[in-house]
Amino acid sequence: MSEVAPEDFSEWLAAVPHIRGVLADRAEVVAGVGEVLAETGVADRCDVVPTDFFDSVVSGGDAYLLAQILHDWPDEKCVEILRKCADAIEYGARLWVIEGVVQDDLGSTSLEVALLDLNMLICFGARERTGDEYVQLLEGTGFTNVTVRETGTAWRVIEGQRSD
Repeated sequence: MSEVAPEDFSEWLAAVPHIRGVLADRAEVVAGVGEVLAETGVADRCDVVPTDFFDSVVSGGDAYLLAQILHDWPDEKCVEILRKCADAIEYGARLWVIEGVVQDDLGSTSLEVALLDLNMLICFGARERTGDEYVQLLEGTGFTNVTVRETGTAWRVIEGQRSD
């Protein structure tokens, strides 16, 4: 599941020609995405699945990506989303969460992430989180070996592995 633009998703598939992908999102988000995938030449390696991650998550993948999803929701909804992911993900598969991460020292937090945090609070009652808070969310929903990886940008990749 991802809120990644279909153009970005298709470029990732084009850059790594030996993988297959599943683009799963709400029906209105994935409507018409086949054209984008065809233009990039990856339509034969990508399934498009209309779904809602509060209902179900596609199973059988080796890796899953939630890009700028969790910051839209308060903790209890994040737990729901991550439990759906944990239910669908097989042992050993990885989950990558791409989010802006608030630094423990707020003065070190990028302006982009700080403004996004304020916007999430005002618009949705949600928020950006610290790396430790993301680690706790993932570990509390069945993921192990959780790490927060720097990217050289305002975004971090929080990686977890599905445990038993």
